[in-house]
Amino acid sequence: MSDYVQLREERPALHLRRVRPRIADGSALLVYLAEGTVLDETGAPHLAAPAYCYWPHPGPSDLTLGAGTRAVVIGLGDGIRQDAIGARSESLDLRLLTDAPFIAPLPDPQTAARAEVLMDWFLSETRHEEARSTMLLASILRLILIEARRLRLPGGDATPSKETDLLRHFRHLVETHYLEHWQVADYAQALGVSYDRLHRLCRTELARSPADLVNQRLTAEACDRLDRSGAPLKKIASDLGFPDASRFSHYFKRRTGLSPGAWRAVAQRSATAEAEALRKGFADWP
Repeated sequence: MSDYVQLREERPALHLRRVRPRIADGSALLVYLAEGTVLDETGAPHLAAPAYCYWPHPGPSDLTLGAGTRAVVIGLGDGIRQDAIGARSESLDLRLLTDAPFIAPLPDPQTAARAEVLMDWFLSETRHEEARSTMLLASILRLILIEARRLRLPGGDATPSKETDLLRHFRHLVETHYLEHWQVADYAQALGVSYDRLHRLCRTELARSPADLVNQRLTAEACDRLDRSGAPLKKIASDLGFPDASRFSHYFKRRTGLSPGAWRAVAQRSATAEAEALRKGFADWP
C-alpha cells in the first residue's frame, strides 16, 4: 500500500514551517490546503486555502506552510493514478490534467465543504490498515480530480508550443481510436501533418516512434484488463479489436515477452515485486 498512496496530515502551528514531502519514488504529489497559506521562496503567500495543489513526479522538494496552516500531503503512486483515471469518457481529460502541475481553488462554501467531506473520507479509509479498499480510495481520488479539472488554474505555460499542442492532439486521437487499430498514417492524416513529421516529432520529444506509442497504449490496456478482469481471453481479445484470441496472444507475447495467461498469473499475485515491475512497464502513456 505504501507505493499506492502515502499520506501525511499537517496540523496548524503558531509559526511557519517547511515540510519535506515523504513520498515514494515515482509518485505524484497532491496537497489539500484546508486552512492557511503556502508561501513562495520570498516568504510571500503563493496560495491561500481552501484549494487543491498538484505536481506530477518529480514534485517540489519541500513546501513552506504559513502559521495556522492545516493541510493534507498525499503521495499518489502509479497504481492509484491509473485506477482513478480509468477508461471512461472523461479519462483523457483526467490523464491530461495529471500530466502537469495545477492549482484548483475552492471558490465557495459549498465546494469547500464538498472537498472537506471527500478528504475526510479518504483519510478515514487510509486508516483502516487491515480492511482498506484500493477501489474506494481510487474512486474518491477520481471525484477529487473531476472537481479539480473544473476549477483548476494552469500551473505551467498557458501557451503551449505548436509541437506540444500537436502531441496533445495526437494523444487525444490515440485515446479515441487505438481500439480501432488505426495505422500511423491514419493519425497523421487526422492531424493534418505528414507521416514523416509525426514520426520526427515523436522521436524528438518522446524518444519513441508513433507506432511504439500506439502499441504501448494498446498493451497497457491489455495488461490492465488481464490484471483486473476475470473475463475469458476471447472476450478481452474482441474488446481490444483483435479478430480472435490467437492473434491477440501473439501480439501480446511479442510486446511483453509473456503470454496473456502467464501475465495474468504473475500480475494477480498479491504485492509481488515482479508483478509491480510488470505493471510499471506498460502503465504510462506519456
